[in-house]
Amino acid sequence: MHGAPPERHWVAESRRSWLWGLGIPAAVIVCSTFDLRLGLAMLAVYPLQWIRLASRTSVYRDVRWQWAGATLIGKFPEMIGQLQYWLARLRRTRQALIEYK
Repeated sequence: MHGAPPERHWVAESRRSWLWGLGIPAAVIVCSTFDLRLGLAMLAVYPLQWIRLASRTSVYRDVRWQWAGATLIGKFPEMIGQLQYWLARLRRTRQALIEYK
C-alpha cells in the first residue's frame, strides 16, 4: 500500500507537507519564545521557497508565481488532512466521506 517498500509511494510528498506545514511553523514558535528576531528570520524560508519553486518549474511563465504560491500554501491543508487521518486511526474511528452534489 502507500509508503510500503519497495515503491514507497507518496512518502517524500508526505514528509514535505509535515515539514512545511507543521515542522517549520512549530520551530518558529519555539524559537520566537527565546528570541523574536530569530523566529522572524526563520519565517524567511517561506519566501525563499516560493522563489525557488517558481524558478525551477516548467509551468508557463505567466502563472509560475501563482503556482509556486499555491503549492507552498497547499502544504498546510495537506498536513491537516494527514493529521486528521492519523488521529482518526489512533482513535479507531472512521472518517466521514465528503460528497459534493
